[in-house]
Amino acid sequence: MGKKEETTLGSRVGKIARRVLQGTQQKPHVFLDTGAVIDFEREIALCRLKDSSVTPDMFYSLFFGLVGDNVWVNDGVFEEIESHHIHHLLGGRPEICDESYRNVSGMHVRFKDFSRGSIFCGDLDKIRHSTYWASKLAFPNGHKKLCDDEASCVDRGLISSAFHIATIDRNVPYRRQNVFLDFSPVENTNRASVVVVSPDSHITETIKVLTDSHPTVTYNHPEINWRFGYNGVRAVSSR
Repeated sequence: MGKKEETTLGSRVGKIARRVLQGTQQKPHVFLDTGAVIDFEREIALCRLKDSSVTPDMFYSLFFGLVGDNVWVNDGVFEEIESHHIHHLLGGRPEICDESYRNVSGMHVRFKDFSRGSIFCGDLDKIRHSTYWASKLAFPNGHKKLCDDEASCVDRGLISSAFHIATIDRNVPYRRQNVFLDFSPVENTNRASVVVVSPDSHITETIKVLTDSHPTVTYNHPEINWRFGYNGVRAVSSR
């Protein structure tokens, strides 16, 4: 018989947090996509099988405590999550419950506040353009992810937001409500400063293309240079 899967809150959240923090020298900026939030709902349900007192607030509080408070949800993802909360039911209950939705709403508000108070070095339109073409290279010709199930506008918007955050001027402090967050440069600037948590291969594979780390893309084509040259962002699975 295989090893019994651990279902305590600390172990479930800790497993996700370790993926997020792997290889980082400081707590990164973290983006959640819709699939990640839905996966978190399943994690909470598994924890409740062991301990019925577990709540979404407890899950997210522990997650923030481990990975930091810079956990973001951008506009497009928030709209999707809101739709799942209002219109999608599982067993007569919202797919994303009220308490989780409140936590996600807070991440969305904090992301907008952070973006307004930050100075970016990257051109968002250029990043969006690169992301569009990188999504076309993420899978081989004829793959269903290119033909029948392309990367959505929300997927590409999330990736663009992540790479835009990665271009923040780290020498400029962000001030909000008298809270000082220090973004001093780290010793190894090649370490990922932004992590996207997602189960979606559209997102994970497109990020690999943009960071020139995709295993099947021929970057040194004799006629076309597919190198995008981005860094500072990586993706981890929410499952």
